[in-house]
Amino acid sequence: MKLFKTAALAVAVSMVGLAVVGDAIALPVEQYVYTYYSDASHSNEVGYKWLLCGGEHGTTGTITAYYTVEKFNCDGCNSNTYPIC
Repeated sequence: MKLFKTAALAVAVSMVGLAVVGDAIALPVEQYVYTYYSDASHSNEVGYKWLLCGGEHGTTGTITAYYTVEKFNCDGCNSNTYPIC
């Protein structure tokens, strides 16, 4: 039982620490969308990578050496510059 209480306390302390650290992380001021292509002609899209204003990020498809980058300001998503908010 003592081991369980010690483990529970450790988990609780860790969660509080993560909550404090989570609040200290700043959200990006710009969002980026990378579009990856199969070759230098940029005619065949094969993958994407994104970092959005809310901190969401991810990739899908194939990442290659051939890409373009679109950058947009994080202005509360009130503008129509890009539909991902």
